[in-house]
Amino acid sequence: MKLIQLDELKSHLGKIQKRFKQATIPTHFLANMINPKYMAQRLSCEQQEEARCLLIQLNASLLPQLYQFQAKEAPFPASIFECTDALDPVTWWKAIKKSKNLVADEFCDIAINLLILPSSSASIERIFSNFGLIQTELRTRLGIDKASKLVACYRELRGCQELKW
Repeated sequence: MKLIQLDELKSHLGKIQKRFKQATIPTHFLANMINPKYMAQRLSCEQQEEARCLLIQLNASLLPQLYQFQAKEAPFPASIFECTDALDPVTWWKAIKKSKNLVADEFCDIAINLLILPSSSASIERIFSNFGLIQTELRTRLGIDKASKLVACYRELRGCQELKW
């Protein structure tokens, strides 16, 4: 969003904000809130409320732990907040889950699952594109298992990450 501050882009600010609102969902906001590096620093009050509502839908009993996390209070060990820049957020939450504290495993699991989600649909679109190259009109009888293996081989040849099914 720092780019919006450039004079050349200010005339497009309304369009960018509209597109940003269309592209973001409460899942993004909750992931930002539970990221120990960001902790909702740049989220608006409205976005934070959407994130809290999502957590309530997932498990309302975890809301107090979200507040404790944001306040950096027990059961979250104060020392672990010192290394938020050194650790990636998923590793940070895995460490919290393994430590002997009172943070609910379900809260840690939700945090980990939210933080490993891709932030856009681009990766899924690439997979479908690769499937389209493999399963053509001439290969209509190709089963899903064999097609998946061929797509994995194709991606490996192109230097992409291995598919995880």
